Amino acid sequence: PRDPVTVNISGSTTDATKPPLEFAVTVLDEAVFDMILGGKSYFDPYAGFYKLDPLEVKNFNLLRMLVGLQKFEKKGGNPGGDGGSTLDMRSLKKYVSYWNPSVRPDAQGNATISFEAPDNLTGWKVLVMGFTKEDQMGLGTGSFKVNKSTEVRPALPNQVRRGDTFAATFTVMNRSDAVRTLTVQARAEGAASAQPATVTITAEPFKRYPVSLQATATAEGDVSFFVTAGDTQDSDSVSERITVLPRASTQTAANFGSSDGKEVKESIQVPANIQPGIGSVGVVLSSSIIGNLQDAFSYMQDYPYDCWEQKLSKGVMAAHAISLKRYLPKSFEWKGADEVVRATLGAMTSNQAPNGGMAFYQPSNDYANQYLSAYTALALTWFREQGYEIPEEPENRLHEYLTTMLKNEEFPTFYSPGMRSSVRAVALAALAKRQKITLDDLTRYAQAVKEMNVFGKAHYLAAAASLANTSTQQANTFRQIVSFANESGATMTFTEPVEATSERIL
Repeated sequence: PRDPVTVNISGSTTDATKPPLEFAVTVLDEAVFDMILGGKSYFDPYAGFYKLDPLEVKNFNLLRMLVGLQKFEKKGGNPGGDGGSTLDMRSLKKYVSYWNPSVRPDAQGNATISFEAPDNLTGWKVLVMGFTKEDQMGLGTGSFKVNKSTEVRPALPNQVRRGDTFAATFTVMNRSDAVRTLTVQARAEGAASAQPATVTITAEPFKRYPVSLQATATAEGDVSFFVTAGDTQDSDSVSERITVLPRASTQTAANFGSSDGKEVKESIQVPANIQPGIGSVGVVLSSSIIGNLQDAFSYMQDYPYDCWEQKLSKGVMAAHAISLKRYLPKSFEWKGADEVVRATLGAMTSNQAPNGGMAFYQPSNDYANQYLSAYTALALTWFREQGYEIPEEPENRLHEYLTTMLKNEEFPTFYSPGMRSSVRAVALAALAKRQKITLDDLTRYAQAVKEMNVFGKAHYLAAAASLANTSTQQANTFRQIVSFANESGATMTFTEPVEATSERIL
């Protein structure tokens, strides 16, 4: 460390009379260089000229993100002295020790650069890019190492809080080829109390020896540790600082609500014996919890397909475009949305089988689909809630079909037990809104809730909420639903594994 470093550079071209015009030189920590994807080829000036660009979809690689984001100056060696002549601390820590984009060579294409070696005890990679007036380019590399006969590295705790008693550990290595007797001295200053310590160790070559200083964090703030190790041949000294954090157990509580244009008041009780400087109160306001809907409506507005499920979904979205108009931008308008809903209701009988079930294309009993029928009955309840008149006779036939479905096991062979239970839950939700089932009907399927996916559980809960005296069923189902939730301070997300065949009912 801190020795003058001289690097000689020699450049040549195929035409000996045209030496390189200029060099760009960088000296990079080898450990950082090894993290660069592609290594030396990453800097090759011709690499991009002879290959096609990759697709615009790239894989994330943490190592590529490290350069420039992490403090590499703390890597590896960390601090060192100047050969033992003084007790100076190693403090000049870099991961790029030299950079010069314009080094001019002499007439023969040779150049020399000089700089002081940083304190990092590591290998250094020298990269030189040369180019000529005719835009010929080339890349060359070299390397050297920065070393000391004695090395001290910190191995301190990652986190210390006020009142903690901890071991401030440093490791000592004899980097020479002979056994040496090293004297290690350690002391601390700042927000911790520790008795200075002096230890003598017999250090074999290239073996690490831990040396610890027992310390107690007495206050919040910074603690600096100073450690020196060496003999008459060589010594190394480092200083390292850590921050003592407050001893406090923080808790976060959040309340959510809507002002709806009215004044809102919230009472807050400050905990007893709260520590000064700990905690805060904040308020986050948002204009609406509903937003960015126009893309979904624009997509469905131009939806061209015409099986019954697709026509029904377009009708449902048209109805929502009317009821949610105040949440949509003024630039969006679904012209004829009301006509789309009425046309959808008018087309119901054309897609209803004689047994009352709904079919995707051909309205025959063989093609009546259980899930499509349950979805249709549920959509009819949404249309009715928005003021539309539902054709009574087709709806009654549909309800009779669903009531029969709930009592038998006639499902397609690809329906798993969980899918069958989830479809029944959708049917229960639709029938419960029309009071076409009783508490006994709901209770009959309570044991099947556990095998439903979250989609099915949510509809079973909706069915329970539409009937009286179902507090037990609602509570049990709600607990099963939130068991799939991941909650943070401001969001709740639901995650579950879903079998591939379930896409047929999603």
